[in-house]
Amino acid sequence: MKIILMGPQGSGKGTQAKLISREYGIPHISTGDLLRAEIGEGTDMGKALQDIIAAGRLVPDETILYMAGKRLARPDCADGFIADGFPRNLRQLLELKEVWSVDLALQIWIDTRTSVERLATRINCPNCKATYGPKKPPKQEGICDECGAKLVQRTDDTATESVIKRLELYWSEIQPVLEYFRSGSRLHTINGDRPVEDVYAAIRASIEPVYQSSRQEIC
Repeated sequence: MKIILMGPQGSGKGTQAKLISREYGIPHISTGDLLRAEIGEGTDMGKALQDIIAAGRLVPDETILYMAGKRLARPDCADGFIADGFPRNLRQLLELKEVWSVDLALQIWIDTRTSVERLATRINCPNCKATYGPKKPPKQEGICDECGAKLVQRTDDTATESVIKRLELYWSEIQPVLEYFRSGSRLHTINGDRPVEDVYAAIRASIEPVYQSSRQEIC
């Protein structure tokens, strides 16, 4: 299965993508993780990316297309993947269509106020990239459940004006992508303002028919 997972910042799509990846055995490809890895390496590109993100601007399409394309070309994506944060606009969608056909597009919807509130209280694991917040607190305060690393807050989540600017850019650019998948009856919108397990149950209900169909085709 080739799945696109969309949602504004704070919607929990990274958490849900990991759950999907674990259950269905397809790699989770997060452009956010790819970008943060580049920033963490301290390269010239990473430093430029850090400035862009801190200012609330979107990373140029050329950079996203290069990094995502390189990752999707790896052998583990040949039989499926879940793309988290890509494509984010029409140009990226058109590039993706040249290489892959998408089976299902999922949108986790939350409003802007909820996004801002969640980002203000979101903490992340710098090691395994797990994310925690009020609806998914760590078992031990400040410590990652998955790997035991100390949790931190991303710097790009702390400035409200920057967060709101990122959200406005997201919604303005994602609309054509949503319309494309909606017109092909491949878009499923999930209410993300619920506990993690309830959101995943709804996502799983959307995935199962596609998954069962793909299994029948293989057989």
